[in-house]
Amino acid sequence: MKSQTTRIKTITRTFRLDEKINKILEEEAAKEKITVNSLVSQILWNYKTRCQYCLHYNLLLVEPDILKAILDTMSEEAVEKFGSSFGPPVVKENLARLGMKQDRESVEAVVVEALGKWAKWYDADVSETSQGRVYYLHHVLGKKWSVFLKNFLDQVITELMNLNVNIEMTENSVIFTLPSATKPLRPL
Repeated sequence: MKSQTTRIKTITRTFRLDEKINKILEEEAAKEKITVNSLVSQILWNYKTRCQYCLHYNLLLVEPDILKAILDTMSEEAVEKFGSSFGPPVVKENLARLGMKQDRESVEAVVVEALGKWAKWYDADVSETSQGRVYYLHHVLGKKWSVFLKNFLDQVITELMNLNVNIEMTENSVIFTLPSATKPLRPL
């Protein structure tokens, strides 16, 4: 069977750029081994998704070491309770603000895209296996952030997806498998 690629309809647009900005774009595109046009498209898409999300939520940027130090002052039980209580409300708020319905596909997209790529809570690696969709969420904030994430995600998966899964935790990661879904994971 032959694979078909869908061509995206494009338009031509002309912009005036400061020479310094143009040089930066050319250098970055060369580093990434892509065209300047592709780089500008990526930058604009990143703005439309991640930057607008961050601005809309009025997110506060905090150095990872500062957040880790704050977490280290809390008891593990307090971190567990904090994670459990915030899971569903945070994801529901994300779904509402992004105009998405509360279904498995949308919840998975929020976990990977909004909380992972945009809010930078973790790096999300997702793979399809015969057992289901495996989520490996890696971070640099230590054991208590893993405790927070484990409890946060446990409540999200249980309450919003109506699934019961085993969530494993290491000092800098959380790993779980969701049963196979009917649709592939889609970016927001």
